[in-house]
Order: sequence, then C-alpha cells, then structure tokens
Amino acid sequence: MFEIGNNYGTGRPPGSRNKAPNRRQVVELLNSILSDLVLNYEELTKEDKIQLLKTFRHLFDSNETSSLLPDNEITIKIVQPNEAILPT
Repeated sequence: MFEIGNNYGTGRPPGSRNKAPNRRQVVELLNSILSDLVLNYEELTKEDKIQLLKTFRHLFDSNETSSLLPDNEITIKIVQPNEAILPT
C-alpha cells in the first residue's frame, strides 16, 4: 500500500493534522463496549479475563498508581452550588 508508484490517492497534504474524532461518538462507543463487557462478563472464559487484565495491567501497576495518587496529598475541588436548585 505504501510503495513507490502508489496510485490509490495522494493522501493528506504535507503538514496537515489528523482529523480529531467526534467526542460524542467516542463516548458512545466506549459506553457501548463497557455495557457489553459488564452484561456479558460471566460468559468470558478465564483466558479472556486474563487477557483483559493483561491489557489494562498498567492501571494496576503499583509504581504508576503511587505516582498518580501520592499518599500524602489530598485534593479538594470546590464546586459552586447551582442557585436554581437551592431553596429560596
């Protein structure tokens, strides 16, 4: 496909950026995949479950987790109340 003499098309112009994915469609796809995984988890074989864990093992790596969540730090986010919800 990427050979000299390729006549399938000219491709993107030099310096052009990749097209950003539609965020809504990406979120819908991820929600669909997660829903399917949750609903059908018991149907997976042990090998399937192990493969999932291997794929996402970086999420459970204690070295990375400790750097993401330091033991001596607490983060608080203060959110302003929505005035329309508060009783008057």
